[in-house]
Amino acid sequence: MTQPKITRVALSLLPPAAPGGNGRIVVGVEAASGPTGWSACGDHGSRWADLERLARAVVGTVPSDTTRRHEALGLAGEPLSLQKGDLGGAGALDSAVLDLAARCAGVPLALWLGGTHNARVAVADRLKWADAPAELTGAARVRALVERAEGRVARHGFATITLLCSGAEPDQLVALLTALRRAFGSRVDLRLDLGPCPAAAAIPLVGPARELGVSALIEPGIDVSVGPARTKVPIAVSACPEHAGILRGGVAQIMRILTNHHGGAAVALRLAALARVFQSEVMLGAGSGLAVEAALLQQLARATPADLQPVDLGPDPAAIDGIVITDGVLNLPDGPGIGIVPDPALLARATRRAEIAA
Repeated sequence: MTQPKITRVALSLLPPAAPGGNGRIVVGVEAASGPTGWSACGDHGSRWADLERLARAVVGTVPSDTTRRHEALGLAGEPLSLQKGDLGGAGALDSAVLDLAARCAGVPLALWLGGTHNARVAVADRLKWADAPAELTGAARVRALVERAEGRVARHGFATITLLCSGAEPDQLVALLTALRRAFGSRVDLRLDLGPCPAAAAIPLVGPARELGVSALIEPGIDVSVGPARTKVPIAVSACPEHAGILRGGVAQIMRILTNHHGGAAVALRLAALARVFQSEVMLGAGSGLAVEAALLQQLARATPADLQPVDLGPDPAAIDGIVITDGVLNLPDGPGIGIVPDPALLARATRRAEIAA
């Protein structure tokens, strides 16, 4: 069956999920007399302008013509070497077109992307120092954060908690990590996201992480294979041109793929295939805090032909409208495409809009 051509791309800029954060861009791609494909990304740098420019390249094309679209969006070629600059806009646009193509075909996006390899999509909860009331300090703050984590694990069944290492001194984070291990024992995995930390703050956390059985260090930013920071804790690093060498050297065991940042769902699958060659796990992540991006991650996780770490959805996955997490697993409708559409009331809050039509 011939697919209809893309007739319109609509962009909506939503307010930040939290004060001081970035806005979120929702991308809608329509086909002639047909459905709409959806995606979302953070409003960083020049992404809005990039999306307006790149949308003109896909209007009038057929959603299933991936080769032509990737050439126009700058996503063609080897995913770890040829793509340059911020791919967030191109990735969000391409993912919305993939959603549209799957909707036109009447199948879930996971099947359109190549099949269902992972039936259950586990989700990690996130915890940061700022999640406790500002007036609490020291041991009282640690107790409040542990109670928060215990409540969320009880409600949603999270089996993994990612502690974001920002906003606190290393000794405070070690105290929190120790308290979490004491509270949960071995029934909940703990992993540390060191990405926001400068090296001076990351180094003191590596030893305690090893001793407390942390399951992964995410983006350590320091060489943890030699010297005083040496550890046998699995390392997760973002896909980059040097990643193949990092995997061959055994320094990293997990490839972290941030879907839009790395060029969208199709490019993410190519990266995951590379990780599989080196027998590495894949960690999928996104941060807009919108249900359409979570739905995309669920479909992408199902289609990924590699062993998966629990998906990292962003600041508060349990609070995203339309998401249900039970037994630590993401549950969303399994209709055509990503299975859901944005809440019209949410789109009505847009502070900026653009439309690119044929």
